[in-house]
Amino acid sequence: MTHRFAPSLFSLFYLTLAVAFTPSISRAVCMDAPFFNTSTVRSMAIDETWLFLATNSGKVQRVRKDDASATELVSATQAIEQLTVDANAVYYVLSRFTTDQEFHQIFAVPKIGGASTLIGETTGTIAALRNDDTHLYWMVPSSAGQPDGQIQRIPKSGGSVQTIASNLSSPRDLGFDTSFVYVTESGIDDAPPYGLSRVPKIGGTLTKLFDGRAARLIAAVDGGSVYFSARQTATEDLLFRIATTGGAATAVSDALFDPSQLKRDGGRLLYSVGRFDWTHGSIGYLKAVESGSEFVLYGQPVRTFVADSTAAYAMLGTSLSGRIERLCLNYATAPRVTSLSGGSATGGSVITIFGERFQNGARAVFEGVQGEVLAVTPTEIQVKTPRHAAGIVTFYVINPDGQSTRGSIYYDPSIPNETSRRRSIRR
Repeated sequence: MTHRFAPSLFSLFYLTLAVAFTPSISRAVCMDAPFFNTSTVRSMAIDETWLFLATNSGKVQRVRKDDASATELVSATQAIEQLTVDANAVYYVLSRFTTDQEFHQIFAVPKIGGASTLIGETTGTIAALRNDDTHLYWMVPSSAGQPDGQIQRIPKSGGSVQTIASNLSSPRDLGFDTSFVYVTESGIDDAPPYGLSRVPKIGGTLTKLFDGRAARLIAAVDGGSVYFSARQTATEDLLFRIATTGGAATAVSDALFDPSQLKRDGGRLLYSVGRFDWTHGSIGYLKAVESGSEFVLYGQPVRTFVADSTAAYAMLGTSLSGRIERLCLNYATAPRVTSLSGGSATGGSVITIFGERFQNGARAVFEGVQGEVLAVTPTEIQVKTPRHAAGIVTFYVINPDGQSTRGSIYYDPSIPNETSRRRSIRR
């Protein structure tokens, strides 16, 4: 069955800093750079080779991680609503409307391209689509003010939809291991009942593991523990760890600021924030926590992201967007920018870039044009900026070993062509 179907600027001197990350030994050094522009992205998935994007314009795209070359796998007449992948296929969701009913259909398309196959459909909304070796799982959100959320599944080969849990109070996220599905509930208006529960994959009794507060995102089910976020204050979450069999929950990080997405891989925690506040405007970032240290990967709002061991691929902004950035995960060895000698420049002005792990021979490249590097120390680079039109300009510091980091500076032609005075802007 085949179908044919920009972050806010708080001031002129706003400095965007992104820190690069640890490359896989088997891969070339990950270059921290803008990655891919497409139409509005609704969902993302990742495997060893490809980034998969579901768009509001009805496309499923496969984008190579090493060169950003793209292939269109699906072109539909309406938005692709959900996306998940396994070793062979991409699974996605479309809506079908009749005169009095809305259906949500699940399709599979081969990752190498080809015809889509209808797996099944349901009248309930499909959220948090996930897969294991044999089945697809998803949540049906609660209707307005009602504890009537569900967890459902269907065989990947097709068949009937099975409801394995019912009467959930605002389910928020799913995770699973070999035997159980784990689900968080935030409660109606963040009021009890809420928490973290598990249910056998085949269906059965829903067992509450945690009911101390509204639970939200599941970072991972790993090593006999579930890592999840739960409300600490009206606007902050904490990350908790609890045994998959239940017991006391232990806080394992400092307070999180209303994360929009949360992931854990081995000892690394990644979380993003992307929201609009009427007082402060667009607020957010992408951060990593590892070995007790916190690293800012991107200093502006990030709606969602996916990650592998080498890089995070982030969708920027507080709402749906089509701009994808690649942020390398080699923060232990890569250079890092912390501040500039001025938040603005003009062509020919000399600025100092402050940071760490700069190497002799480092280059400073301003949107494809190399600046004249005058001096380099491990913590400072003095560079004569190339000419550029007015506006925010992204620059890269690239060490001789290929590792890089990124910042931005405002070009203002009205500034005298002279060395900028030092004005540190730190994150």
